[in-house]
Order: sequence, then structure tokens, then C-alpha cells
Amino acid sequence: MEGMDHGPMDHAATSSEPMPSAASAEAPIRPVLDAYLAVHDALAADRLAPDAADALAEAVDAWTATPPADDPHVWHRQADAVAAVRQSADALAEADDLDAARAAFGALSVPFAALVEAVGVPDGYDLARFTCGMAHAPDGGVWLQPPGDAQNPYFGQAMAMCGTRDESVPSPPETETHHDGMGTHR
Repeated sequence: MEGMDHGPMDHAATSSEPMPSAASAEAPIRPVLDAYLAVHDALAADRLAPDAADALAEAVDAWTATPPADDPHVWHRQADAVAAVRQSADALAEADDLDAARAAFGALSVPFAALVEAVGVPDGYDLARFTCGMAHAPDGGVWLQPPGDAQNPYFGQAMAMCGTRDESVPSPPETETHHDGMGTHR
């Protein structure tokens, strides 16, 4: 996939539909996914992406600062993953070489994938979870990318297609939260 430049809009499909769904219109996850995918693409091409890494750290903070309206407790339930993602995103933004960036990306990707899987991907994104058992990263080198051939961010061009597609990342669940007036959610 050498020479491919995935700008932020390349990962979101265009549509002729007049109005996006409410979930996708309010999706603060979009800047997070765009920045994550830009960092992924750069690492897979043996490049650093300091601007995308900075954008990712900022977008993660904004994304996890306010829970989605349909699940006000998601960040509380995912507190450990949120803390790990924030810390790893900051480390990625501070990385000054490929080894440090890849280590931070590896530490970020496991809890990040868990958060994305918990809230789902918005309309227009099609993501799959990949792993590379050879990567020296948590859980065998997890990462998210669009489906297709693996684009390994841990080994870059040296082993570009080393990786296994595990599963597709789901869209947001269709859930309703009901309050019974006594502080209980159902």
C-alpha cells in the first residue's frame, strides 16, 4: 500500500443520503478515528505523524470528556481503558522516533480497540481488528484499520502484510436507556 495517503476523509464514505443519523451526526469519535488511522497509515509506511499524533491526543480527551447521550455511564464502565488510551495517546504525541511511536501505538491500540468496540463505529467507517503475533506489543500487536490486506504498523514496510484480521468492529448498538425516576437505568 506504499504511496497511499489516507487523509481524514478517506476513511469516511461519502453518501447521497440527505441527513446522517443522529448517532453519526453527534459522533465525536470521528476525529479520534481519523487521527488514529492517519497515525496507523504513517507507521505502516515507516513514517512518524506528529501532527496526527497530537490531534489524536486532543481528540481522545474531547471524545472521552463527555459520554454519549444514549449511554451516560460508558466512560465510567471503561475507566481503565480511558486512562490507558489517554496516557498512550500522550506518549505517542511525544514520540520522536519510530520505535517509541510504535511502542506507544501498541500500548494505545488494545484499550482503544476496546473503547471503539464498546461504542461502535459511526456510519461511513468500516473497520476491522488485526493482530500481529510477532509484534512486541500487548495482546500480540492489536490495531484497527479498514478491512482488506493487513497494513502492519509495528513492522512497516519490512513486514507490511504480516497480520491476521480478527473481526469487524461493530456499529453503535441500538440501545435505549430508560430512567425509572429513582435513579435506576434499564
